[in-house]
Amino acid sequence: MKKNSILLAIGIFWSINLLFGQEKINTDSLKENLNDYLGVYICNQIRMNILITKDDTILVAQAYGQSSFPLEVTEKDKFKSDKYDLKMDFNIVKSEMILTQNGNNFLFKKKNQEGLKTDTFNFVFEGKKLRGFIDMPVNRDPSALIIIVPGHEKTNFEIGYWAYDSLISNFTNIGISCFRYDKAGCGKSEGEYDYNQTVQSSAEEIIAAIAELKRRNIKGSDKIGLWGISRAGYICPLVIQKDSSIAFWISVSGPDGLDSSPYRIESDLIFAGLPTTKAKLFVAEYLAQNALIENGGTYEDYVNLKSKQEFRKNDFFMDYMNIDKEFPKNQYDEYQKNLKITYKRDKKTNNCIIVSDFDSILNEINCPVLAIFGEKDYVVEWRKTLALYKETIGEKNNLLSIKTFPNGNHGMRKCKTGASNEVIEKEEFCDGYIETMTTWLKENDFGK
Repeated sequence: MKKNSILLAIGIFWSINLLFGQEKINTDSLKENLNDYLGVYICNQIRMNILITKDDTILVAQAYGQSSFPLEVTEKDKFKSDKYDLKMDFNIVKSEMILTQNGNNFLFKKKNQEGLKTDTFNFVFEGKKLRGFIDMPVNRDPSALIIIVPGHEKTNFEIGYWAYDSLISNFTNIGISCFRYDKAGCGKSEGEYDYNQTVQSSAEEIIAAIAELKRRNIKGSDKIGLWGISRAGYICPLVIQKDSSIAFWISVSGPDGLDSSPYRIESDLIFAGLPTTKAKLFVAEYLAQNALIENGGTYEDYVNLKSKQEFRKNDFFMDYMNIDKEFPKNQYDEYQKNLKITYKRDKKTNNCIIVSDFDSILNEINCPVLAIFGEKDYVVEWRKTLALYKETIGEKNNLLSIKTFPNGNHGMRKCKTGASNEVIEKEEFCDGYIETMTTWLKENDFGK
């Protein structure tokens, strides 16, 4: 059985909602014993973290970014979920858990906090309390503090995720504290998760966190740096623009100032077998159509443009983009009436401008920057970003360092193609990725 089908069946990792009732366990003697199982368990085999908690006499499991589900006790140290046909066998002495499903066994080890100390840290943004965590090295004061800025995904840092756990472990090992927080509506943060939150709002959120870190005089907050991946590449420069005290920035798989979605769509089409020229044409036509609608084009303008669009002759593209072949005038008018325009469009490409005057903002950066890219990244046009960084930050003496990894995808995992549908049997970072960051931090006197 392939790894992906295992994960799908378990119902964790693939954004599946697990909604079902909880079955009460009528065994009072378990109330005290359940505490022995609580904690975060990590499986390096499938790069998964599972948080084990309890609700009265019910043991509850939850994976990073997913809903929780109850477990039924079968005998001492053994639990199951019939709905997902899985079993969990705990070894309290070894601090291990074996998850079994469809004859496949996965060894999970209880998370070891040795070498760092983690405390909760909450702050308020726009009236909502956001929950965060500070990880500090033990037996020494931190030399700096890194704020972890994730990409465009839901978070649950209480459970953790191997990629972030690895960063935190390595940063604290060189004497740097880490701060991460859950977005609104994620983990135990208040509010509702907003997939369409603007990067400007996210930047203000981080500014609020920095103010609270400094107000409480958290160790390391006198020298705050940023680590960010993907979407964070828009956010971090905005934070630096507003807070000139930011000491450094590590940018991983950063975009330029435009929306990266068209490039990702184009890449997916090419990997699916569409000729490059057609993929580029189809995406350009689609962007032109969206620009027409947003700019108040009439239905007659739309019909005229539609008659010239090559992508409408291609069923694969129409299905991939989920485009209706018919768009009646009443629906067009209603859609245009209710359309909320968040971003302006670039006049040359019709692509959305996520950050206006992005090159000017980058040009103002005066702190050391480490930019890391995977050469098989087909989510952002990393070559354009690299060139933009060189033209702006790189014009200043010794501020910009760049490292690319030939076999790295968007998440800096080792890969063969970088395609969005590539199945990676073992998720692991590119060789030297972590070392590149820790070495750079120490060379710039941020780590020890």
